[in-house]
Amino acid sequence: EDAVAALAAKQEGNAKFGAKDFLAAIESYSKAIDLTSSRTDLLENEQEVVAARIASFNNRTQCYLNLGNNAAAAKDCVTVLQQDDKNIKAHFRLAKATIAMDEHEAAAHSLKQFEKYGGPAEQVATLREELEKSRAAFDGKQKKMFKKMFA
Repeated sequence: EDAVAALAAKQEGNAKFGAKDFLAAIESYSKAIDLTSSRTDLLENEQEVVAARIASFNNRTQCYLNLGNNAAAAKDCVTVLQQDDKNIKAHFRLAKATIAMDEHEAAAHSLKQFEKYGGPAEQVATLREELEKSRAAFDGKQKKMFKKMFA
C-alpha cells in the first residue's frame, strides 16, 4: 500500500537527515511526497497520510536550506502553507529562505505569520535580527552599486 511505503520513505529520510546525508534524505522525502500525492480522502488513514506528506515537505525544506537551495525550500514551504496556513515550521523556514534570497518583504510577512501562529519568542527575535541584518547588508550593496554607476 502506498501509505505504508510513504511512511517508510519518510522514516528513511529522517535517518538520512540524522546522518547529514541531505541529498539522500531529499530523495526519500520526495518519494514519500510522490506516494502521498493521490486522493488522500479515499484512504481510511487520511489524516496520518496528510500529516506524513506535510512532514515530508517540511523535512525536505530543511534539507534544501542546509544545502543552500533557498528557492526550492521556499517552494516547498508555499506548498505546505497551501495545505496548512498555520504551519509554523513552514512559516519559519519560508522566512529563512526568503531572507537568504534578499526577499525582505516576503520574509517580513512570513516572520509575522510565524509569530502570529505561536512561533517561540526567542526564534521570532532571532529571525527579526537576521532580517534586519540582511536588509542592512542589501541596502549597503545597493548603495555601493549605485555609487559606482553614477560616479
